[in-house]
Amino acid sequence: MGRRKAKVKIKKKLISIVLFLLITFLTVAYNNIQSKIDVFQIYEELSQQDLIVETDKSKEMLINTNETLEIHFLDVGQAESILLIQGNYSMLIDGGNDENGKEIIKYIEKQGISKLDYIIATHAHADHIGGLDKIIKHFPVEKIYFPKHTTTTKNFEEFILAVRDKNMKLTLPDVGSEFYLGSARCIVLSPELKEYEEPNNYSIVLKVIYGNTSYLLMSDAETEIENTLLENNVDITANVLKVGHHGSETSTSEKFLKAVNPKYAVISVGKDNDYNLPANKIINRLEKYNLNIYRTDLMGTIVLKSDGNNIVFEN
Repeated sequence: MGRRKAKVKIKKKLISIVLFLLITFLTVAYNNIQSKIDVFQIYEELSQQDLIVETDKSKEMLINTNETLEIHFLDVGQAESILLIQGNYSMLIDGGNDENGKEIIKYIEKQGISKLDYIIATHAHADHIGGLDKIIKHFPVEKIYFPKHTTTTKNFEEFILAVRDKNMKLTLPDVGSEFYLGSARCIVLSPELKEYEEPNNYSIVLKVIYGNTSYLLMSDAETEIENTLLENNVDITANVLKVGHHGSETSTSEKFLKAVNPKYAVISVGKDNDYNLPANKIINRLEKYNLNIYRTDLMGTIVLKSDGNNIVFEN
């Protein structure tokens, strides 16, 4: 009789433990789902269409011959982060992976920068927005551009919450819209406000013009976007091409490369990465057109400077 009571007691205890674990699991799962729902709701509340029209005065800015445009392609491993500086103005395009955040902050401060005029988060992949939450928290930021692109990752959540906690908005890029970084003219070429099957094609593509020099920054945009730009007869000619998608075969088609007609190609890519990037096919294509190729995996951080007529790479 005593043994039976002991068994019943053990059985009840086991049932209690199982029920407790089940309730705990369901509670955590519910909270996670609720958190995701809240993040998407916050994203919708933060997003706003870019309705700001630049004044005629800003479009008539002349280049100060004592100033330069600097573009720093940061070595952030298999990720991407680009810092542009023109006079007293600065813009950061992407923030690498989560672990890159602090080193990007140090790099920016080393350039004597205490605030960012623009942050462009090109799309929601972790290797582009991973470190941005730390950067947004650290620096005063005037404006943040981000496309109509969401994901369920922790990095996306941290990015969105950092923007909210800074009482800022996310500006949706509008194709053809322009803004100025000092005397550098920045033109949004993509994405259109529509749905893309491939997340990389939500990438914000930017053309920067400084004097007689121009720079095409492709982020991870793939051949679908390249073809759209060609079909729409967009002026994509540039002296410098930041090669799309880390030198993957999904980007930089031959007809696109011919249309851009650059002299220099820059590839943001990690040393000995798991994707075998840049692809040999892309390197061969760049070499076929006698481009000067600069790679962060081989050279570290790449810095170019321009006075509006000449482009000098410091590497």
